[in-house]
Amino acid sequence: MKKTIFSLAGLLAAVLAGSLLFLALDLKRGYSELGAKRQHIRDLEQRNAELKAENRKKRERIDKLRYDQRQQELEIRERQKKVRQGETTFVLQDQKKQ
Repeated sequence: MKKTIFSLAGLLAAVLAGSLLFLALDLKRGYSELGAKRQHIRDLEQRNAELKAENRKKRERIDKLRYDQRQQELEIRERQKKVRQGETTFVLQDQKKQ
């Protein structure tokens, strides 16, 4: 009877030790993964902030083009390479380096 109790206690101790070892190793891996996830979240938050700023600038430009006649004219002239009557256009070419 005592042998059975000691065998059972030994088996229980071995299972408990194995479980603790597994948890310790899993927690170590978990902490390293947690750090990587946090860094990934910080990277995504920074990218999100950059995209928000870019969107805000584009909205401001759209509003300027929508409501400002001069901005519309400048945009059209620049894209279509048009000039007003009486304006002089200068075309500058890069000189080749010798």
